[in-house]
Amino acid sequence: MSRTSCGDLGPGIAFILWKKYRYSIYKLDNLLKKCQRFLGMTGYDITMEEMATLYGRDPGVTLAFDVYQCQIIKYISEGIAAPRRA
Repeated sequence: MSRTSCGDLGPGIAFILWKKYRYSIYKLDNLLKKCQRFLGMTGYDITMEEMATLYGRDPGVTLAFDVYQCQIIKYISEGIAAPRRA
């Protein structure tokens, strides 16, 4: 996930957004497919620096930042766990 792409998202994110914010299926579709970036989760077209500033103050930004952080940890873990070939 980045400012220009939604990246890898688990299917459960749609249910979280629906449950927490009561978004319709059409709004979810628009957010995750057409906005395809931080805007899709936060409602703002913001940079990582701006997200860090709003972290903990805005629930959408906090969620997006947490998802981004989990993706980084996931990719680092996959790199560590991947078997190395000689």
